[in-house]
Amino acid sequence: MKKIYLLAALASAITFTSCSNDQEIDHNLTNTKAIGFRTFIDKGNGSKAAVTTSDNILSFTVTGWWDRENKKTFADAKDEAGNIPADQYMFNAFDISRREAGNWAYTPVRYWPAEEIIGGGITFFAYSPAASKNVTTGLTNYKGAAIAYTVPDIYDTNNKTQGQEDFLLARTDALTGKTDDLNSNGNVQLTFTHALSRVKFSARTTNTGLTYVIGGVELVNIAKSGTIDLAKIPVDGAFTYNDSDPTDNVPVVLWKKGDDRGNLGLDIGESPINLLGEYKSLLGDYNALMVLPQTTEVGDKADEVRGTIPSGGFWIKVSYKAYLNNPDKGTYFAGSKEAYEDRYFRVIDPLRSTSTTEQGFSFEIGRQYNFYLTFGDEAEEAISFEVVVGDWSDAD
Repeated sequence: MKKIYLLAALASAITFTSCSNDQEIDHNLTNTKAIGFRTFIDKGNGSKAAVTTSDNILSFTVTGWWDRENKKTFADAKDEAGNIPADQYMFNAFDISRREAGNWAYTPVRYWPAEEIIGGGITFFAYSPAASKNVTTGLTNYKGAAIAYTVPDIYDTNNKTQGQEDFLLARTDALTGKTDDLNSNGNVQLTFTHALSRVKFSARTTNTGLTYVIGGVELVNIAKSGTIDLAKIPVDGAFTYNDSDPTDNVPVVLWKKGDDRGNLGLDIGESPINLLGEYKSLLGDYNALMVLPQTTEVGDKADEVRGTIPSGGFWIKVSYKAYLNNPDKGTYFAGSKEAYEDRYFRVIDPLRSTSTTEQGFSFEIGRQYNFYLTFGDEAEEAISFEVVVGDWSDAD
């Protein structure tokens, strides 16, 4: 049985407020309203490990393009060398961090241009967390090109830190600072949306006699790097998913994946997991894996035989042991005392595949995917697999 649920994307609103301190820009060129920052998120499910909320958002990078000559587009605003003039950047990849008091501050202070020189207004582009090391082409001297991002493994062995993050993107329309552009509090609202897909793994068993040790779970042959056009991000942070007629609609991916392919997963450890009864999360209560949104290739059915390493396509790899009685002297039905057995599960898109046509699995932007494994009697090769598209939350 396959269950499909729409995801309401978590949204973060960054507001630009006014203050009275005058610095850097002459009053003859601007009005007296400085551009400040405060943050809130109006949707979410609490502050958890890999999810950014209004309580735990710490930083963002922002570029504000001031269309001084009312050119409307980056292409028309470029000079003969193909660059945007420096004086058209109200913010040029500013890294804004939350202070201890909970407020946002930056220097030098920027002010709304006066009405007579505002031109085409200011358009804001932002991502969070600020200055992410996973952003390879970002917002410095931004000219409207796609930004580039690489999804790291859950554990960065080079830097000895957790490399994954809840990567957020936001943009606005062109704003002039007038009342009609602002919310009721006189603020500019910048609404962030999740830019990646989120994956959780759970498992259970119906066999009361075998003990299972799951050592790792991996997404096999998946793209980790890609580019995305910020113009495609909705200013309200909400995506409309094409699920009304799944076989005829294009997945909401938005990312253009790179040519690199690899595995993305994590080591779970050596501790046995009690899989009896309800599904148990394999990554703990709050952990999840961030994945670049993409449509994958379908694996070959001939590679579904146990013990075969797939030659291509998208698979889920589970490394596990299954033994009777005890790990030292018991009978092993999967793996051994010294080594795990690797099982590969071919995955197709449950939304868009039919009885006659299999479609590659699609990780859509801003959605959570819950992968469920049910282990049965390993001696008889009974094992099943199911995927559920669910809400972006920590509930299994």
